[in-house]
Amino acid sequence: MLRSTSPIPNPRKARGRWDAAETANYYNLAALDAGVDLALRIGAETVAAHNHKLIDLLFSRLPQDRFVVASPSTTNSAARMAASKRAARKRPKSFTDKLRKENVITSLREGKIRVSPYMYNNERDIDRLISVVTV
Repeated sequence: MLRSTSPIPNPRKARGRWDAAETANYYNLAALDAGVDLALRIGAETVAAHNHKLIDLLFSRLPQDRFVVASPSTTNSAARMAASKRAARKRPKSFTDKLRKENVITSLREGKIRVSPYMYNNERDIDRLISVVTV
């Protein structure tokens, strides 16, 4: 994680703190509208069940000799994400670099690999992630 040497910003307390420093880009609103419409048509419960299923699949297939799940493993936990603690033989950064090269998008947060599948992911995506980290 990169650390900035600049001071921490002090946001204004007024509503203007949410204003962007550049000209508004209304083209992105069309994509946002379509994404929200899709999620509403699918339904929040269906989206949540799909996401939980993918995380459960990931937890069950993750090589336990190299990764330790660092997030709650219960389905009823509010935030479901798979985060692996430092691997025994490799640093997490090497795994995220390897995943990025294979176009598997994850993030590295506080020394943990964050995986957060969503409604546009499927079981093949989890299989692909597992195949990349097990090679």
